[in-house]
Amino acid sequence: MHKEYFFHIPELDLNTEQQSILHKRFLVSKITHKGYNKNTHSYLNTFHTNINVLEGIYSESTIKQIEDLCGGFPEDKFGRSSSYEFLMTKGKVQMHRDPVRLAVLTIPIKHDDSKLEFWNDQETEIVSELDYSDKTYIMRTKTPHSVSSSKKTRVFWQGSIFTRDFDQLQNDYLDGRLFK
Repeated sequence: MHKEYFFHIPELDLNTEQQSILHKRFLVSKITHKGYNKNTHSYLNTFHTNINVLEGIYSESTIKQIEDLCGGFPEDKFGRSSSYEFLMTKGKVQMHRDPVRLAVLTIPIKHDDSKLEFWNDQETEIVSELDYSDKTYIMRTKTPHSVSSSKKTRVFWQGSIFTRDFDQLQNDYLDGRLFK
């Protein structure tokens, strides 16, 4: 069993104005279908993007840290063209384990009161929950997880992490080597 499934990165939390800017950038992707990935699950709409969507929201040094953290995306069945994506979903997200990424940096843009549920390795019970609210997190993705149902659409910007595992990331953050 894992000790922790997520940790908050307050240095990356967005204020209302920053969320609005990022939401407008998401809408452009959605309207133009730019970066849309048809290979993901039917209940997830993902739009691959570049790191430049974060310009004007974070400092250059923070963007560089995100770039370093999310570098090295693999060739996989999801046809990724980037480590960065806008994710839009509504309703329940079925229990799953991410097949390729080790962790994910997730920045909420439009959210509701749904909870991310982390399950035990046997997939028989929920062992931890995360209320997304409007906070930025790095989450463990190799453990089974799901999202409780909601009636509202949720939108996030995500940076997939392929080369560093969650425990290493958490230690780096706690030791002041990440986003400090």
